[in-house]
Amino acid sequence: MHVNQELHFYFDFCTAESFTLWEPLLNYCDGKPIHLYVYPICQNLLLNYDGKRHPGPVGIRRLRVGGRRPETRLALQVAQTEISGSLQFVVVEYLLQCCWCKGLKIDQDVEIVQALDAAGLDGYDLLEKASRQSAWRHVVQQTEEARRNGIQTLPAININGTVLNGMGAVLNYFPSLIKPKLSLVVD
Repeated sequence: MHVNQELHFYFDFCTAESFTLWEPLLNYCDGKPIHLYVYPICQNLLLNYDGKRHPGPVGIRRLRVGGRRPETRLALQVAQTEISGSLQFVVVEYLLQCCWCKGLKIDQDVEIVQALDAAGLDGYDLLEKASRQSAWRHVVQQTEEARRNGIQTLPAININGTVLNGMGAVLNYFPSLIKPKLSLVVD
């Protein structure tokens, strides 16, 4: 008899590592008694956590740090389970693809609507739901809760109570999660 396991994946669209882990995590969980929970949280708030509540956009600004994408506030809001519901994984997949494969900025409402519409979803409806102040408060609350639960950097995983912060910790725990693509050049 298999015992169901829980794998909690914490990410922000602005981290390439989140994109890198997304598909391998889905494949890893497929066909196993593992329930995958997905938490889009704000990397900027997590790294600058000061223990204060941030009810609105306090301290949030668009960033370009070390080649990273700008702050992805709207995308984080759209990807919340409370907004996207049973379509959460589809929303996350398409927004990650748009950001990291197509090079689109997903920090503007027009880009998010177009990306979700292209995926066959109602992008405008999802964005309208996500644009409410309560949706951003939920991202902030989830980020604060993640920090209290030991999440310090993204991406992060909590599997059955074991917290793995950052790509290195995840790959140490799951060494075969990402298979390197090697190319051989023969002269």
